[in-house]
Amino acid sequence: MVGEWLGGKSVGNIQLISNRKYYLRYKGQNLGSVSIKDFSSPDKAFTHAKRLLRDYCLANSLLVNPYRYVFTASDQWLEVKVQDTCFTCDVESLRLVEEYTWRMHARDHYIVSRHLLFHHALFPSLPPHSKISHLDGNPLNNRLRNLSSHKDRGVVDEQTGKVADVRNRGRYWTIVRGSREVKFFSVKKYGAVEARRLAIAEALEQEKED
Repeated sequence: MVGEWLGGKSVGNIQLISNRKYYLRYKGQNLGSVSIKDFSSPDKAFTHAKRLLRDYCLANSLLVNPYRYVFTASDQWLEVKVQDTCFTCDVESLRLVEEYTWRMHARDHYIVSRHLLFHHALFPSLPPHSKISHLDGNPLNNRLRNLSSHKDRGVVDEQTGKVADVRNRGRYWTIVRGSREVKFFSVKKYGAVEARRLAIAEALEQEKED
């Protein structure tokens, strides 16, 4: 089940001119103004201006990063709009969704806000340059169950419960032995899920032979 779109951030800006009026603007276009003298305080005038700007953005489909809840019988998560697509995250990540304006990086499709990566912001206790992998190879899947810090030894095989010493390098999954990457499975060739499965299976098989 999918819920209605909620939230979203307004585009454009509000400018105070001569301490008398708030002007609403978007891409150089004047959308209107709010006179401070018509309200009991400047704060109330500004609140009204923000409401008008949001109404304009809503009417013209300009709201950024609206989100909706997605439900199954046993789970729920969020879908968040970025440009012409969506990324997913846990319901518990809503505060982070609302705190910044997010976009999709054109090259690697990571979700970013200026210099902040969404999946890094979910691990505030890690050092700034820690490597965090998307286990299924999909940078738009930012649920915590799909993220793994490279401080971990590896990933767990769901069937055996054993830890396989493999790493997600974005374009491929690799088996790691010490400081060496000894075998690769291409995401382009096998797909993200199958490349991960093959890497785990091969790593566990190599452990049996040692």
